Amino acid sequence: MTHQRNTVSRTSATIAQVESLREAGELKISHQAACQGYISRKSAGRVLEYRGRYGVGYVIDTPRRDTTRYIHRTYYVQPKQA
Repeated sequence: MTHQRNTVSRTSATIAQVESLREAGELKISHQAACQGYISRKSAGRVLEYRGRYGVGYVIDTPRRDTTRYIHRTYYVQPKQA
């Protein structure tokens, strides 16, 4: 059994660019998770490149309104080809 390391790194892509890729069918929303971290409620969020268990694509971290200790993380990955 080999372990695949998840990698998340900064990118120059914007939330609008990732959303347009999703609308074009190049990305799909895999799932959403809550993660420890802080993002200012004044910002729209941050986009990070993602390569890991769920595929290759982007994650978008957005602030939660009920707490400042956790964030919403949405995984956008390339659909698997049949």
